[in-house]
Parts: sequence; structure tokens; C-alpha cells
Amino acid sequence: MNAQLELFSAEASLGRPEPAVPQAIESPPINGEDTPATEAGSDEVEQFRLFDLGEVSIPPTVAGQFQSVYVHFEDLADIEAFARLVGQPVTTQTRVIRYPAGIEFSSAWRASLGASSDDAEDGDEDDDGDGHDDSQPNLFGFGEWWDEFWVGMPEFDQKNLAPLHSIAVEFKRREDVDAFARLIGQTITPTDRRTRSIWYPEAEIGRFADKRYRATTPRNPRHPIYVVSKGRWETRLTSRALHKLGVPHYIVVEHQELERYARVVDPSARLLVLDPQYQDEYDTCDGLGDSKGKGPGPARNFAWDHALAHGAAWHWVMDDNIDGFFRLNRNLKTPVADGTMFRAMEDFAARWENVGMAGPNYFMFASRKTRMSPLVLNTRVYSCNLIRNDLPYRWRGRYNEDTDLSIRMLRDGLVTVLFNAFLQFKATTMTMSGGNTDELYKDDGRLKMAELLQEQHPDVTKITWKWGRWQHQVDYRSFKRNRPILKPSAVIPEGVNDYDMVLEVDPEPAEKIHALRAPVEMDFDSWSSIAPRREPGTA
Repeated sequence: MNAQLELFSAEASLGRPEPAVPQAIESPPINGEDTPATEAGSDEVEQFRLFDLGEVSIPPTVAGQFQSVYVHFEDLADIEAFARLVGQPVTTQTRVIRYPAGIEFSSAWRASLGASSDDAEDGDEDDDGDGHDDSQPNLFGFGEWWDEFWVGMPEFDQKNLAPLHSIAVEFKRREDVDAFARLIGQTITPTDRRTRSIWYPEAEIGRFADKRYRATTPRNPRHPIYVVSKGRWETRLTSRALHKLGVPHYIVVEHQELERYARVVDPSARLLVLDPQYQDEYDTCDGLGDSKGKGPGPARNFAWDHALAHGAAWHWVMDDNIDGFFRLNRNLKTPVADGTMFRAMEDFAARWENVGMAGPNYFMFASRKTRMSPLVLNTRVYSCNLIRNDLPYRWRGRYNEDTDLSIRMLRDGLVTVLFNAFLQFKATTMTMSGGNTDELYKDDGRLKMAELLQEQHPDVTKITWKWGRWQHQVDYRSFKRNRPILKPSAVIPEGVNDYDMVLEVDPEPAEKIHALRAPVEMDFDSWSSIAPRREPGTA
């Protein structure tokens, strides 16, 4: 076996038990920092509402009102200090105030307080004196179910940093917003990217610009990585992100764009030309044939066959608009500086007889202030998929191929693993040119997308109107009984296994989050650029 095949050799294996579905909650945003908007078209609304910032209510802006902002408080002392500062009564029963309240009212109310007041309101006392109400429910409702499964994996310490209380502050004029911002000593932005929420006093936000996880002994993935790309030779977000990590990979392109990609491709990437027969034979599931673009499915099937033809037991297939990879731990989403996180995910999937697919969650769906598990079982895996090659499936459908493939695997009793401990920074759908944006999503593309998935899986899919557009919504609860089966041969390290990943703190600017290192040398010439064709009737 040559070096290339050794690098991509892999044990066939699969998945694990599944958690109860988190209950949807209604709450104001608690991030207090700029967070990308929710991916348009995501179908896991109910199951992932805890993570989905797009589902969080924004303070209502009523007629005659310029802006509203949520203010979060950690304890009772902060609430009292804020009340004195703004000159209005604010308690744990307060939900909304207007600013300003008027000079005469504020002066009279401040005077009525006297020098100080140490009395907590009735019902606000905290029995253990830690400033938090012990009756606050576990947001997930199932405890640390994942402890027994996360053995031998990297540390995952994610606490609940939700506020004790939150209020909405309403403003009639831009001048009122500016005056309030000066009063509390914080920045509040109006209009387009307006501030949704702040903490009082200002919270120390965990930033990642000067941090990264780097392994003292970096380990690249065992299995081949394929980036499916169309019309994005200039941006190449995913390929660039992998190159910065020193991770070798393939880019699957169409023949007419080969020359454009060849002029700019990074040294860690090798171009593969899509066999047009994959496009001709692709099942779009909608009867429209070649009247519209067929999406990334044909190239994904090409990648699957290419990996199989070269002896790989699994393969990675990625969209071309991923702008970085992160590790979530200790309430901080930190960039990784090498490919070790991919090896950790591969090792986890390889423990189980029946895991069919795994991958990292979206950065936007993992709130760093929410207590959550390092993984979710039996749900969809999107955009960055680790797939077991010997399974009898292939991609199909013009839209929602990820969701369709996930559901088909789950119906057959397989397990899917979505990692919260590892994240991908995915550009929001329809925000980048190229790809499927122009061909598939324009006009009524969103409705067609939802309708097709409902036709394929009517028992678990419904169509809803959210965020000003049609969306599909999938209920995965029927797959909760899919349990991972541990391989008898699985060897699991005891305790925590950080894969030699160490948190580095460096005052370098954000552009140097990823320290570029030379890519691992690979014998790309030993790999064919065209995958052997499957015999008719085979998987």
C-alpha cells in the first residue's frame, strides 16, 4: 500500500445512541456579540431551536418606535445598578422599559430610593446566595447523557451562561439610542445590522481572534476529502481553509471551468474533472430533467465512486463555501490550526457498526453560551459529510440532497452523528455567487425545494413560512430509537483524549488565526482523475 493509500486507509465502522430532542424555548438573544444569521433553508427548526439564532425573537419595533434592544443581567446587583443609572424602577418582574423616561420622573424616582437599598424583591431571594435561581430548568432536559459515549474524545466543557433576567429597552429616536449608549458606556448599532442585545454591565466576550487549537503532533484525516465546486474559482473558501490547515484535498470541477481553477488552485489541492456521465444519469427526483441545474449531487456521487475505486472505506465531501473550522469548548468557538479535528471525528465514527454519516455542525447553530452536548445523534448532516463508502446509497434530488440522504439512512436503522464539539463556518445560503445560488434558489426555488422534500418524505416533512420565505421542517423524533452498536474490536482510550490539541493564545491579528504550514506531501499522481463507472444496477 503506497503512502497515499495509507493516509486514506480506514476502518469501516458506524454510529451510536441517541439523545432526547431538546424542547423549543422562547427567549431573547443572549449572545451579546455579532453572530451570523441562521442558514436560510435549514430544516431542523424545532430540534435545533436552542441553537438557532434566527428563531430568537427580536425586540418588537412598534409604530413610532425607532429601535428596541434586550439588556441581560447576571445577578440582582446588576439589575439594581442599572435601574439607578437609567432612573427607572427595574425588577425581575420588569419586561419592557422606555428610554428616556423623562427627567422629572427619573429625578423623583432616584430621590425616593434614598442612599441605598439592599433588599431583594419578594420571591427573588436566592437560597444558596450564588445570584441564580436554582429552579432554572436544564435546557436539554436529559442530563449529561453523552458522558459514556464521549470517552476517549477531546474535552468538552460547555456551561449554561444564560442571564438571570432580561428586559427590552425601547427608543423613539436615534438620539435616544445614542444617549443610552453613552450612559452605559457601550456601543449600540442601529438599522441594518442593529444590536439585538447587550449585557449590563458589559460582558467580557470570549473572542477567538487571538486563539487557536493546534496539535503538538498534527494528524491529518485518514480519508480523502473532496470539495465540490462550481463557479467559485476566485473565492474557493473551503479549499483555502483546508490549505491553511495543511490538509490535502481534491476539488471536483466541471470541465469547462478546469482552466480557471487550475490558474489559482493552492498546492495542497488537486483538481478532479467531473465525468459528465454522472450528470446525465443523475436522478433529480422532480421530472424536470435538464431544464434546471442539477446541483452538486452528480459531483458528490463522482467523489464517492472515486474514493471507493482507490480503496478508501470512508470519504469526506464538502461544499465550497466553508470559511473555517472550529472547536467548541469552554464556551468558546476557537479556530483549529491543523487537520486533527477531522481525525477525531473519523475515529469516533469508526467505533460503531452502524454509523453511516457524520460531520461538524454549523458555527451559527452552536451557541457558545448555551449548555449543550458535544454531539447530536440521528439528525441531518450538512455541507461537510463523512460518509461510509460501502453503504447502498447515492446522492439524489435537485435540492436538499443532504437531508434526503440523512433521512434514508435513518429509515434503514443507521445512525448519523452531528458534532457540536467541532464546527464549520458556513457562508449563508444565497449570499455568495456561484454554486447553486443562481440556478436553483431564485424565484420560487425555495418553495420547490421544500415541496420536493415533502414528496420524498411526507411523514416527517412539512412546509412552513419563516424568515420571509418558504422552508421545509423535518421531525427527526421517529428515529430516536436508532442506537449505535459498538464494534467488538473498538479500542477506546480512557478518559479525555485531546489528540494533542493545545489552546494557543497569541496577540497576533485575526488574519493569522490559522498559521499556514506546508501541506503534507501526497502522491496525487497515483490517483485517477476519473472514477471507474459503476455497472448498471449497482449501488
